[in-house]
Amino acid sequence: MPQILYILFFAMSLLLLPKVSFIRDSGLSQNTLRMLLSLKILTGALLGWLTYKYYPGNDYWSLHNEGLTEWKLLQQQPKAFFEGILYSPYANKYGGFFNAVGSFWNDLRNNIIVKLLAFFNMASMGNFYTNSLLLNCIGFFGHVALFRIFKQIYPQQKTALIIGCFLIPTTLYFSSGIHKDLIVFTALCGYAYLLFISITDKISVKRLCLLVVCFGMLVLMRNFLAMALIPSTLIYFLIEKQKLRPRYVLLGIFSGLLLLSFLLEYFFPDFSPYQIIAQRQHDFSLLTNAQSSIQLTRLGPNFYSFIKLLPEAVNHGFLRPYVWETKNIFSLILSIELLIMELLLIIVIIKKRNQRCWNAFIYFGLALGMVMLLINGYITPNTSSLVRYRSLYLPLLITPLLCGLFKNKGQIK
Repeated sequence: MPQILYILFFAMSLLLLPKVSFIRDSGLSQNTLRMLLSLKILTGALLGWLTYKYYPGNDYWSLHNEGLTEWKLLQQQPKAFFEGILYSPYANKYGGFFNAVGSFWNDLRNNIIVKLLAFFNMASMGNFYTNSLLLNCIGFFGHVALFRIFKQIYPQQKTALIIGCFLIPTTLYFSSGIHKDLIVFTALCGYAYLLFISITDKISVKRLCLLVVCFGMLVLMRNFLAMALIPSTLIYFLIEKQKLRPRYVLLGIFSGLLLLSFLLEYFFPDFSPYQIIAQRQHDFSLLTNAQSSIQLTRLGPNFYSFIKLLPEAVNHGFLRPYVWETKNIFSLILSIELLIMELLLIIVIIKKRNQRCWNAFIYFGLALGMVMLLINGYITPNTSSLVRYRSLYLPLLITPLLCGLFKNKGQIK
């Protein structure tokens, strides 16, 4: 029965999803869309099988099992099911918004997933792989949203865009599981698309409401990312709408953020970004050590400590894992992918290609991606998590580089 149900949902998704107007109007053929959708769904199934077989106790299956418990609760005690969304067992109740442990807000991220799975279980009869399929049908909209953005920036680069928006291995893998990453990736891509279309075309009430929904989901699921979106969005707006020079906008925004951090550190130390990030690093250090753990120097809640540890954060956030520190074939693949991307960056810089094609959205993606990779470098104590977090921002960084490989083809509309 589970196998038949999975095949039925698979066939229905391939038949119906490419006919949805948002996906249909992407400019990709129906066959191409079906192949890309099949790849994403099967990647989700592969991720489930690999983690079940080789990584017992992993988050993917733990969330699934919690979803089964919530499904029973929904059937038997629906009032308790919905009340559980706002339940906090902690002494500080709804405090600790940025904390990684001992916080209602941290628990809420998983709670959102398991409550959603409870409803999915009604259709899937509690089958992990069917739930994964349904979630990946939602996640596919994120990939299509990215493609639609970059297609307007690089209209002649379909192959490069398909690779950058759909086929980056770690992005495809980590955004296809029953996990927060799938929701975060989809919400981020939705936010980026709605922002892009609102600024380049026109804003509407519908678009504004959807933009707020995507941003709100990111606030709940990954608050550091939501905070980083604010200056990145301002950068995009000032370059695109106010026609200011990118170098001045970037310098002005980040200088302003630096000044703001000093003021917060002096007048409101509890809200200082240095204090928040240092606490986040400490929270992560309390979690169970993974096989891919790396040693992080303890951050102090001040500007001096962050400057002192900047080289370490850059090394961790941008360069790890190294090829020679891999312990199995899976981590070797991850490190080789990173090495290829670093070589790609070097080639594009040496050949000085594609610089004339950088529009405002590229600076938005660059600012957001670089900030998040740097923050992850400061706080994340193992290479597996570094790769997983990094994967969500790679399409924003890698797609322009891929288009930069093809001389005289990248164009701006």
